[in-house]
Amino acid sequence: RFFDEVRKYDVNPTVTAYYFDTDVMECFKRVKIRNTKEGELYLPEEVVFSYNEKIIKPELTEGFVKINIVKDGTIVNTIE
Repeated sequence: RFFDEVRKYDVNPTVTAYYFDTDVMECFKRVKIRNTKEGELYLPEEVVFSYNEKIIKPELTEGFVKINIVKDGTIVNTIE
């Protein structure tokens, strides 16, 4: 939808998506640790699992010119 709106103004953006492929259990561990730190925003642990079920990987058909898959801080795959 974003690309359709922008193209109304005769602009053809070239946008690269970055998809961070992170294991749900790693996210859960990080949230659990973060929830014990004073001053950090609290996130209910069950939210990690419900969000994980809703994540949709980006696709070139959405208008991206390239999709970089990032794992452990490194681009491990590029889709063009």
